[in-house]
Amino acid sequence: HGKEGLLFPKGNPQELAVSLEKVFVDAPLRKELGEAARRRVLEHYDLSKVVTPTLEYYLQVMERYQSCQK
Repeated sequence: HGKEGLLFPKGNPQELAVSLEKVFVDAPLRKELGEAARRRVLEHYDLSKVVTPTLEYYLQVMERYQSCQK
């Protein structure tokens, strides 16, 4: 299983149920997974890490568009 959540095969509702039950009944596992998921989000999805590159990309696209219009 993963560090930030439990993995199960696509299209397998039985394994989904098993994974959900593990999280529901195991408070320490639930806490560990939640904390690990929070760390991952803070490390990889910080607002400045997402907004700045996106804005830079949009500006590049706009510049290219404007140069084609001349």
